[in-house]
Amino acid sequence: MSSEQRYDIDDLKRLMERLRDPVTGALSPGVSLGDMGAKTTGNDLDNAWIAFDGVRVPRSALLDRYATVVPGAGGAGARYVQRVEGMSPFHMIGQRLYTGRVAVAQAALAYTRRLFGVTRAYAEGKPCVSHATLAELPQLRAVFADAEAEL
Repeated sequence: MSSEQRYDIDDLKRLMERLRDPVTGALSPGVSLGDMGAKTTGNDLDNAWIAFDGVRVPRSALLDRYATVVPGAGGAGARYVQRVEGMSPFHMIGQRLYTGRVAVAQAALAYTRRLFGVTRAYAEGKPCVSHATLAELPQLRAVFADAEAEL
């Protein structure tokens, strides 16, 4: 069962559209894009703009697994129909973003634990002049104890 909600069809919908010619790489007609320039931080993240001017996208390009647009009589009065009961598109997108971030955080933690293990093993096997091994230095013992407690 689906729930029906009225939206202006000019609202943002999820569509799949080719932005460039696959052979030449030229932008599709009506598509403009550019770089927004350097930011104060996070320059490794997306930092661009895209604009569409008079671009018409066929209905077949609508990504409609969770929601769709049902045309009205004579092309007027189209309706946005949600296919998943009880969850708004905004919350659905937010849930996916959250899940992805949790997966990345878990992978980072697993990598950090492995890196800590390799570092500790190296320090425990590295001879040191003033102590039997590098891991026995008071400073490193404290760092390892803190890391062990946190990881």
